[in-house]
Amino acid sequence: MRPNALQIKSVLNGRIMQNSNTAGMIFAVPNLVSYLSYQFTLLPGTLILTGTPEGVGGARKPPVYSGP
Repeated sequence: MRPNALQIKSVLNGRIMQNSNTAGMIFAVPNLVSYLSYQFTLLPGTLILTGTPEGVGGARKPPVYSGP
């Protein structure tokens, strides 16, 4: 599995809300991991949050949210 070609998908109530790929990220995954591991100690299970691809619910017209 190549980290620069992983699917990013979110589904809400059976409807695909976001469907993208890590290839569309501004910074390549290996570069992010390299930079962060230089700055911090990354332990097993560390999550690296990078943001969200287009299609986020609040930007939709009308807005779509997953909670109440």
